[in-house]
Amino acid sequence: MHRDFRSVFKDMTASSVHTPTAIGNTGRGKAKEFKAMLADSKPDIAKRDLQPNADGATAKSPFLYDPNALASLRPDQVPRFFGALTDSDKLPTQDVKLADLHAMQDRVDPAKVSAIAAGGGQGKLAVVVRHDGKHYIADGHHRLSADWLAGKETASVHFKDLEPVDQALKRAPDEPANFRIAKVDDALGLVFGWAIVCKVAGEDYYDLNVDREGPRAGERVPEHIPEPVMLKAAAEFMQTADRPGNDMHDGPDCGQYVFAFPLTTDVAKALGIETEKTGLLVGFKPPADVLAKYKSGEYTGFSIEGRRLSYTEHAA
Repeated sequence: MHRDFRSVFKDMTASSVHTPTAIGNTGRGKAKEFKAMLADSKPDIAKRDLQPNADGATAKSPFLYDPNALASLRPDQVPRFFGALTDSDKLPTQDVKLADLHAMQDRVDPAKVSAIAAGGGQGKLAVVVRHDGKHYIADGHHRLSADWLAGKETASVHFKDLEPVDQALKRAPDEPANFRIAKVDDALGLVFGWAIVCKVAGEDYYDLNVDREGPRAGERVPEHIPEPVMLKAAAEFMQTADRPGNDMHDGPDCGQYVFAFPLTTDVAKALGIETEKTGLLVGFKPPADVLAKYKSGEYTGFSIEGRRLSYTEHAA
């Protein structure tokens, strides 16, 4: 009798199979769960070992590598990510499963991993962040690789959850992700990002600023800076001798803007740059105490010395 594919496939994927109850038993066997059969077999777990790369000097990370992890961070998550790296000792500790970890670097140094393993895994804890529903190794790939090589299933790490939206973003739910800081370079003492955003996805962008004077003094009002206005103001500002910054609009001048690039729609098109945002890109060198606030994530924007000379108010 011929059987069609569906009936055969159904039999092959059934949740139970029949096996003899004992050797020599000629009766029909009892149904036994497939998972139970696997548990009875108790296969030996293969010895863990690092797989060498073609260069012979490095090995593949034993954790699933995600090359787009950093690029997928939201703008409001970037300062918190770097703050976790800078002040990891202030983070709470948490036990994580090694099988759940994702690597941000695709290779490790076997000699370094072996040295850590030989030392019993003592030393600084690794840093793990939660992002997009996953646990990523932000720092300590070698430390955790040594734990994995030793056959451990879990590890104690410094942990930071990047999932929650920054409180400032919650205050403006209708705005696109507009946080400005893209990178903090600790070695050079520089902060890179957007000083002014003019457009987002081709639409005029309205920032929420606090008026310092005038009929709306003290109020938080939406403000749009058109690309031509930004370009003219940036050109004049960068030709000043000091190019000063401020500590979030308060107190005397501090720091200096050492880089500025006006990325308008026309400039981006001419240079073949595809971008969701247009505006003024800057590199700011603040004093050490202000730099620390950028590194911790307390500051998420820039303060350029200057004032609005004129404006046109539109009805809501």
